[in-house]
Amino acid sequence: MTAGGAGVVHWRESAGSTNDEALALARGGAPDGTAVAARRQTRGRGRLGRTWHGDEPGNVYVSVVHRPTRSPAELSGLTLDVAVAVAGVLALEGVEVALKWPNDLLVGERKLGGILTELHGSPDDDGGVVVIVGVGVNVAARADLPPDVAAIATSVAEVTGRAHDADAIAEAIAGAVARACREFGVRGVPDRERYLARCASVGRRVRVGGGATGRVTGVDEHGALLVAFDRREGEEAVRAGLVEHLPEEGEPEP
Repeated sequence: MTAGGAGVVHWRESAGSTNDEALALARGGAPDGTAVAARRQTRGRGRLGRTWHGDEPGNVYVSVVHRPTRSPAELSGLTLDVAVAVAGVLALEGVEVALKWPNDLLVGERKLGGILTELHGSPDDDGGVVVIVGVGVNVAARADLPPDVAAIATSVAEVTGRAHDADAIAEAIAGAVARACREFGVRGVPDRERYLARCASVGRRVRVGGGATGRVTGVDEHGALLVAFDRREGEEAVRAGLVEHLPEEGEPEP
């Protein structure tokens, strides 16, 4: 294990899921800010039950234990602050990312990484509530991705044209995420100004939950996406679910 800025980073050469490993440490009493990082991840997952391709070395797989001081109902905007923190680390590597609400890291329309925030327990449990924040970032360029994945994914190395130290990036992200979680606890709401400065979703046409379409008008103070849906009056807050960016008229499908 090594010091990781805001906490301790427990390194694994290989892990099934760093989120699962971090949860096990949390259930064993690990303090806020503890992280697990792996050089390979064989059973990674994303939001909504999706699979995260991650069985190759050279990328970032890291999960951070957060013991919130806020109630579960107040945590909906946490992922936005985490996304801004991760973007800040990647900017130091020469990569400027855009943030697709709520958890995707993009370069152009291609995915560089993602965030999976999972809440466990309840205020009534003896162990209270714990949040596990997982971050995956494609660092190394890969030639073996399936064509359908390669068309929508990119990596830090591909963007910059040079190799990067994935271990160092993982440790920096672990520290940045832990600090972002604590700062969120002080405010109780996401830093909208910083998030909107990087948000790729505002102004875009979107499809929500595989059904209704509309245009994103902003993000509310709690981190919900505001959408003016087609053939509906006003704007509505979207707090969860799949949000797909749609091409504008005349643009090719991404």
